[in-house]
Amino acid sequence: MKVNNEDHYLAEDLATRAGLLLLEERKLGRDADPETLKQKGDKESHNFLMEELASARPEDGVLSEEGSANPVHPNRSDTNRVWIVDPLDGTREFGELERDDWAVHVSLAINGLPVVGAVAIPALLAAYLAGHYEKWWTSSGLLVLVLLSRADLGLAVAAIGVIFFLENRKVVGRVVTFLGLLWFLLMAFWVQPSIGLGHYPHITAFRHFGEGSLDVIFGMLSDPFGLLKDLLVRTNFEQVILIIAPVLFLTLIHLRYVLPAVPLLIFYLIADVPVGVLGNPQQDVAVLAVAFIAATYALMKMGSTGVSRILVGRRILTVLLLTATVFFIRDSASSPFEKPWEWGRRDETDIARVTSVFWLGPDASVAAPANLYPEIAERKNAFVIKIDVPFEPSSEQLKHLDAVIFDENIVAWTNAELIKFERKMGELGFDRRYDSKGIHTWIRKPGSD
Repeated sequence: MKVNNEDHYLAEDLATRAGLLLLEERKLGRDADPETLKQKGDKESHNFLMEELASARPEDGVLSEEGSANPVHPNRSDTNRVWIVDPLDGTREFGELERDDWAVHVSLAINGLPVVGAVAIPALLAAYLAGHYEKWWTSSGLLVLVLLSRADLGLAVAAIGVIFFLENRKVVGRVVTFLGLLWFLLMAFWVQPSIGLGHYPHITAFRHFGEGSLDVIFGMLSDPFGLLKDLLVRTNFEQVILIIAPVLFLTLIHLRYVLPAVPLLIFYLIADVPVGVLGNPQQDVAVLAVAFIAATYALMKMGSTGVSRILVGRRILTVLLLTATVFFIRDSASSPFEKPWEWGRRDETDIARVTSVFWLGPDASVAAPANLYPEIAERKNAFVIKIDVPFEPSSEQLKHLDAVIFDENIVAWTNAELIKFERKMGELGFDRRYDSKGIHTWIRKPGSD
């Protein structure tokens, strides 16, 4: 029985894209007859899923609630892998524009047993809200839906349980936390290995820590610095920003609502899985739920009213300062993530770039490529020289300059073009005072025009 990470990712991707397609159909058909809207939604979602599955899994069987499979697929009785889809669960609700309790279901059964599933609905957040208003039957049903979607979401359910516990709903909190952890452990280390390949189906994402499940756990515990290094890479930094920046970092004001989800976030960040421009939705959705919960409570404490002014809390100001600092670190040309700094990962070329400015007097008028401009930016006369296209310098270009810094490492010039450039610099009265790792500092000779 073979199930792999790609099956899980495919189910998530198809459910999400079909959901977006249905939202667009709803937008375009806002003035249409509800019955027409329902029929079109069923048909468009079904056709989309059948085309995508025919392209991605032509050898698997397909069972759709809304119609026939693509002719390319074999009969379901002739294969042990069958995709089961409901292109639009909640057709009646879909036709009522004020309602949003509908979903797209995509699952895979192997030898009759379900091994992959995806539901495009924010059930996790809704489960907390129902519990907050003590609608425990509704909350329980939603939590069951979350658990049935994916094994790892047991950790997200456990996080919701911890939040209930911190809100003095101690009995409910303990029960939800215990059931969430139990579900994850049973599914990850017993049920899924039993019906799959004999191990946790996503173990390949943690292969850099060890081969088996216990090896991975031991690898993490025995190399905490390696684990920390994996967490601090730039892609993870960007992903954390993607989660908390849309709510203006307000989640950090109420950390007790965020901390329960931190273990799950770490679990996702150290996994070796693809991350796109918009992050990794199948991972981010669980953490986003607690981020929005925390942000909601933070907004309730924006400030207190004084006699004639609003007294903003210090934590609000601190978080706003942190927001500005984080975006400066990410986007600034002198960011520690950018060259020549790169937070302790300088090579010899980077050191040469920094050293190239040591030869210049404090009042010298200097031109340098854009990548070296941060090194001269504080000077009164600092300019950017464009070297992406080969050229021979002229006296008119350099008449106000005392020095020019040139970086061979970022250009695609030929040797002949470089020689011409160097010869012309000499003719214009510049002397090469520094030459290391392709970095050259040219200084005008005294008395030359």
